[in-house]
Amino acid sequence: MPTGAEKPNPSHLLPESGNPAVRRLPTPGELRAEFRLSATAAAGIAASRQTILDILAGRDRRLLTIVGPCSVHDAAEALAYGRWLQLQATRHADCLFVVMRCFIEKSRTGAGWRGLVRSPLPATCLASQADQAASPPTDAHATDRQQRPDDTAEGLRQARDLLCQLAEHGLPLAVELVSPLLWPYWADCASWVAVGARGVESAALREAASALPCASGFKNATDGQTDSARLAVATALRPSTVLTVDEAGVLVELLSRGNPLPHVVLRGGRNGDNLVQAAPLAAQLAVDGLPAALLVDASHGNSGFRPETQAGIVRCALELRRQGLPVRGLLIESYLRSGAQPLDCGAPGTTSIGQRLQAGLSVTDPCLGQAETASLLDEIAAALK
Repeated sequence: MPTGAEKPNPSHLLPESGNPAVRRLPTPGELRAEFRLSATAAAGIAASRQTILDILAGRDRRLLTIVGPCSVHDAAEALAYGRWLQLQATRHADCLFVVMRCFIEKSRTGAGWRGLVRSPLPATCLASQADQAASPPTDAHATDRQQRPDDTAEGLRQARDLLCQLAEHGLPLAVELVSPLLWPYWADCASWVAVGARGVESAALREAASALPCASGFKNATDGQTDSARLAVATALRPSTVLTVDEAGVLVELLSRGNPLPHVVLRGGRNGDNLVQAAPLAAQLAVDGLPAALLVDASHGNSGFRPETQAGIVRCALELRRQGLPVRGLLIESYLRSGAQPLDCGAPGTTSIGQRLQAGLSVTDPCLGQAETASLLDEIAAALK
């Protein structure tokens, strides 16, 4: 038995404010004050949320079309893509409701880049920042930001700034819910939220979705089965007590109202597409008294991660819709250029990125380029008329 002087000290289990390994994050309130949504942008977000609810409920016959990169890594490129996508949205506004996919966190099964929020890339590797990266930083804080890996505080700032800028352009945004603690930083900017295949069984994410003010889509699990997504819909629909942080960054227990319209996203699985499950899933959702709206992810398991296959998945989804199934929307992975590039980021928290990225290429899943995306949107619009 240890003596009195040798008793175990549990303090090492808790982060200490003076510990250099502990970094204080800005609070949601601080970032909302630093990067504010205008009244016009906030009204646009509220209107787009209602439009999405109307589409999912079948009151609006347009097709919800969520288009954009697998994950955002370069804010300047994302803004350029958003301006282009807005033009496409205007062209097809009579039959498509286009939302920009702006995923700022990356869900991982193992190691890898964790997205803009958790691992913002240094300017020295971003193609859009070539001129700025060639010059030394002008202040010590900028130097610290460039040299420090996995800087969530800086990532939150960059992500919040980007989302606000896109929202000010009037573009509805889709964001993925990855961390149950970070959604208060961006929820006011989102018009639609995804819970991915790796997070769909998480009780914390299901509870968080029940507190969100916009419709949330739950992807089926990576094995292609839909039971976990269906159960997630049932959980998110109900009011719940949710552990979260308030505007001051204090951990609180929130009584949620339930998600306004949770639904399932068919994204395929390890063995290929799972569109064959659309009919039995819709029937089971109806039996369970749950929203029967379905979205089809044209990428991921459905496409075998081959961007050129997305068009075929889209055609199959449109055929299911013609047959009377409640396919209310699509997810399409698209970026400035077709394809992808590898990102060598090393182990989390240990190394910075030394490579210079190519302009306009995804750093995660391969995407369709602008030309292919425009052609596919034209085809979808023509099929709906």
